[in-house]
Amino acid sequence: MSWTGPCISVAGPRCGRWRFRSRCLVPEFDGVGLIWHRSIEHRNAHFADDEAQAVMEADEVETFAEKISLNCLSAEEQIVVHPAPDATFHLFCFAWDDAAFADLSGLRGEVHCTPLLQPSGGRWGLDCKRIGEFWFAERSAAISAAKKLSGSGRICVIGRDCELYRASGT
Repeated sequence: MSWTGPCISVAGPRCGRWRFRSRCLVPEFDGVGLIWHRSIEHRNAHFADDEAQAVMEADEVETFAEKISLNCLSAEEQIVVHPAPDATFHLFCFAWDDAAFADLSGLRGEVHCTPLLQPSGGRWGLDCKRIGEFWFAERSAAISAAKKLSGSGRICVIGRDCELYRASGT
């Protein structure tokens, strides 16, 4: 089980920002970013680190049109199917409903994420109930899946993964 940090995009590693993270992944086209923490303790330490927060907030001003806190969350992952190496298209389905995710053709990986509360106990700006992550080898399969998953109470985003950072040993 992994812990994902705030869903953010970053321009590149800077000093204090990476201290508590094991991996950072930013799809190159859709602006959704994922940060994995080694444990819930590392996640909480990251949020308590004033230096790391200052670096990230400065990066937000340079990189994004609005504050990340308006559109982020922290979640616990449940890996259903590990993404295959040939799965280059990554589909996120942000769901505010309880309906099951559909069976998808061409699926090459699947992860379900359950949002966690902020370390302070509050809710995040992106307050969806859950997130489905799905990987596909073919662009057409990803587009078909997005159409099948989309609907009232859901937002789907397709991108390609671009790993920016990985701590040694992870």
